[in-house]
Amino acid sequence: MSAETKDVLWERQVEKFLRSIHINGTMKGLRYLTYAIAETVRDPARTNLITKDLYWEIARVYKTTASCVERDMRWAICISWECAKKKLDQIAPCHLVKRPTNKQFIDLVAFYIRMQ
Repeated sequence: MSAETKDVLWERQVEKFLRSIHINGTMKGLRYLTYAIAETVRDPARTNLITKDLYWEIARVYKTTASCVERDMRWAICISWECAKKKLDQIAPCHLVKRPTNKQFIDLVAFYIRMQ
């Protein structure tokens, strides 16, 4: 299987999972999170510079600003937290007491996808 084919499969898995936790296609955060998580699946170190690198890259790709990317991701994660806490808690290595930050959420879902 080529690297490109594997990337497309990861992106599909990421989007399918995000939709399963109530992040739907009408939210801009879905596209941004799918991109960020797929990049993190490919290279786990991407979360180290999320605000200085990943948000800016996503903003360039989707022709928006890094602050819009951050806000839309945060909003999608908030919706998911309210609607699918139980599922998020099941994939987390420990009990989630509060809503994960963008960085924590991206890392958590990327790890889950890699382990599939």
